[in-house]
Amino acid sequence: MKKIAILFCAAFALLLGSCEKEDALNVAPIESKYNLEDDPNDPVQHFIHETYRDYGIVVITNPTEEDYKYNFTNQNLLELVPPAQTPEVLQAGVEFLKRNFLDLYSTEFKKQYMPFTLILAESVINRAHGGSDYVDTYSSKGMLIISNVDENMGALPAETEKQYRASVNAAFWSSFMGGVRQLFTVPDEFYTVSGGESGDEGAYRRYNSSSKYTMEIDWDTFETIFVPNPDYVELPDASFWYKEGFVNLKPVVTEDPDYPYYDGWEIQFPQPSEDLPLWVEFIFSHTDAEIEELCRTYEKVQQKYVIVKKALEDAGCDLGLITQ
Repeated sequence: MKKIAILFCAAFALLLGSCEKEDALNVAPIESKYNLEDDPNDPVQHFIHETYRDYGIVVITNPTEEDYKYNFTNQNLLELVPPAQTPEVLQAGVEFLKRNFLDLYSTEFKKQYMPFTLILAESVINRAHGGSDYVDTYSSKGMLIISNVDENMGALPAETEKQYRASVNAAFWSSFMGGVRQLFTVPDEFYTVSGGESGDEGAYRRYNSSSKYTMEIDWDTFETIFVPNPDYVELPDASFWYKEGFVNLKPVVTEDPDYPYYDGWEIQFPQPSEDLPLWVEFIFSHTDAEIEELCRTYEKVQQKYVIVKKALEDAGCDLGLITQ
């Protein structure tokens, strides 16, 4: 018994010693890592200060690799170019961030659900899964990156701004609120509307294309020749995919005056994993009136919209701030 008591005391002493060592660790507070001080004469710095003060969100306007490369134990395969560090570009970037993202959510939502950092970038290349695509937005466990912050951001055409806005919010909901936080999901009924009984069949993955010319071989000269395709059909309008309950599809159209023989088009219906992000993009890029008109016209659009709308609202999204 005496031996047990001695061992216990020794263990307790070690524990106290380790606690003292932990207490002695000097972990730099977040305020020393980033400049979060207020400067009322600098609109960008004032915005950074207010966003951290009000919501606990750090806005990073001049990211370094440590801000975006490392995701806990994983390394993000990103190539990021910071925005030009000029007042005009940075102010346009934070105004876009405020107008097209932060202002769309309530104060309580921002405090509770937003990523810890919002990062501005001129461009981002995501090399994950062997790809090398420029992306408008990238979302990970603790961050959301907004790309395209350059000298053009202060005067974006309305359609381009709408596209960027949709991309940012779709990444937030699909990748962050859905994938990371697991707070945004839709029931199987969403997929069965377009996918048959299993939710993985029906119209998913359907591929359609048509070319204006076909290639043949001239057997006298062994040269390739192009002849008009008698079966060519014109590119269908958007009703082609609305009827199946799909939205925001972008047909690939080839029209090259220098090489017209390759002209044509192709449409790839989404996989189930791609469908929900496309729907979120659609909601964030259309008004209430536009959505209601499509819902009245296409039954499957109506069915899927009701499901996505409820899932967003259940996760705390106030659609009244979005689809004006």
